Amino acid sequence: MGNLIRRILVNQSTRIILLIFVFVISIVLYFLSSSYLSQIKLYEQIQYDRMNSIVRTLSISIDGDTHQYLMKKFKNKDDIKTNEQDRIYKSIHDRLYEVQKINKTGSTIYTLVYDSLSKEFQYGVSSSAPFYRHVYKEYPQILKEKFKKGAIIPLYKTENGEWISAFAPIFNSKNEVVAVVEADVSFMEFIRLARAKVFTNIGYSGIVILLIALLLYRSVKRILKKEEQVKRLLISQKKVIEEKNKDITDSINYAKKIQESILPSKKQIDQTLPKNFILYMPRDIVSGDFYWYYQFTDGSKVIVVGDCTGHGIPGALMSVIGCSLLNEIVKQQQVKSPAEILKLLDEGVSRSLGNDGNSDEQLDGMDVSICYINSAYTELVFSAALRPLLQIRNNQIIEYKGNRFPIGGGTLYQKKAFDETVISIQKDDLFYMYTDGYIDQFGGENGKKLRTKNFKEFLLENKDLAFSAQSRQLENFINAWKGAEEQNDDILVLGFAL
Repeated sequence: MGNLIRRILVNQSTRIILLIFVFVISIVLYFLSSSYLSQIKLYEQIQYDRMNSIVRTLSISIDGDTHQYLMKKFKNKDDIKTNEQDRIYKSIHDRLYEVQKINKTGSTIYTLVYDSLSKEFQYGVSSSAPFYRHVYKEYPQILKEKFKKGAIIPLYKTENGEWISAFAPIFNSKNEVVAVVEADVSFMEFIRLARAKVFTNIGYSGIVILLIALLLYRSVKRILKKEEQVKRLLISQKKVIEEKNKDITDSINYAKKIQESILPSKKQIDQTLPKNFILYMPRDIVSGDFYWYYQFTDGSKVIVVGDCTGHGIPGALMSVIGCSLLNEIVKQQQVKSPAEILKLLDEGVSRSLGNDGNSDEQLDGMDVSICYINSAYTELVFSAALRPLLQIRNNQIIEYKGNRFPIGGGTLYQKKAFDETVISIQKDDLFYMYTDGYIDQFGGENGKKLRTKNFKEFLLENKDLAFSAQSRQLENFINAWKGAEEQNDDILVLGFAL
C-alpha cells in the first residue's frame, strides 16, 4: 500500500488524476447536499408548464358551442351517469381521456362551468367516470378571478389533498367564455419525482466515483498511456452526445404530439369533405408546413395550407401560431372572406413576433393559401400569399396565383390588400393546394429540383385515380425522385373535390 501511494504521488499523471478524483468527490457531495430543494423547484416549474400546455391545447380543440349545448341539455346533477350516455359528452370525454393517456397525467382532466344563479363552480366533462354538475367546493380563488383568461394555480389544499393546477378558457363562436378545462397534479407526485431524481443522482454519482477510482487504480498499474486517455475521453463524450440526442429526440417527438393535436384530424375532414387527400411529410419529425380546415354551420368551408419560415422546431412553433390565429379569426370571429382572413393573419403574425411589421430584420412569416367554398358548392373563393392553387378541368390545369408577398416578413415587402379570385365550380373539378417542399426537392438523374412543370404533369397523369391512390402515387413519386438525396424541406400537398 505504501508503495502504491508513493507511486501515485511521484507520477505527475497520477497526481493530476488523484486531484481530479478528490475534486469530483467534493463536487458530487456539494451537488447532493443542495440538489433536493432545487429539484423540487425544477419539477414544480415543469409541472406548471406541462399542465398549462395541456389545458391550452385542449381549450383550443374543444368546441365551446358544443360544450355549451351539452350543459343546457343536461341541467341537473348526475343527469349524465356514464361516458357512453350522450354522444357529445362522449366525444369531449374521449378527447380529455386521450390527452390524459398521452401525457400520463395521474389525475383526472375535466371541464368546469360557473353557475351564476348558485354562484358555484360545477364539473362538466371528465376524462374519468362522470361527476357531472357536482359542485367544486374548495376551489382556489384564482379560478374565479382568472376564469375568462386562464392561469396556473400554485400549491393549494382541498379535502382531497394538496395540488397544483392550470386551467384555460373554452370559447364559443361568439367569443364568450362558456367553461374552462382544468388539469391537476398532486403535490406529492412531483415531490416523489424530485426525490427519485435525487436518489438517481446518488446512484449515478456512486457509479461515477467508482469509475474514477477504477481509472485511478488502472492508471497506477499501467501508468495510463496517453492513447488510452484519449480513447476513454472519446467514449465518454460519445455517451454524453448520445444521451443528449436522445433527450432532444424525445422532446421533438413530444412536440410532434402537440402539433398533431392542434392540426385538424383527417377523420374530421373526411366527415364533411369526403373527396380529399393530405400528403404530409415533415422533414424533421415536426413540420413548418400546416393545414387547417373548418366547416361553418351553414355548410360552407375554409381550407388553408401554410408554409412557415424554417422547418423542425422553429417552423413547428410558427405553425402553432398560424393555427391558433386561424382558430381565433375563423372559428371565433366567423370571418369567411379569404382576403380578410389573410389580412388578419398577417396582423396577428406580426403582432405575435413582436415587430408589428416595423422591422425589415425580422423576416419570419409564412406563405399561405386559402379556399372558401360556399354552402351550395357552386363557388370557390381563393386568396393567397405566395402560394398558388391548381385546378384540373377538362384534362387541363389552370393555375391561380396569390399575391407576391408573405404573411409577416417585416417591411422587406411592399404589401397591399390581398386579392380574391372567384371560381365557379363545375362537376369533376379537382383542386390542389401545396407548399414548395414538393417541387423544390432535389433528386432525379442530375440532382436537380423537381419543378412545378413535372408536378403538374404528374397530377394530370393520375387525376382519374381515387384521392387515396393519388396520395400514394405522389408519395412514391417524390421518394423515387429523391433517391439517395436527403429531404430538403417539409412537404405538404392537399387535394380535394366537391
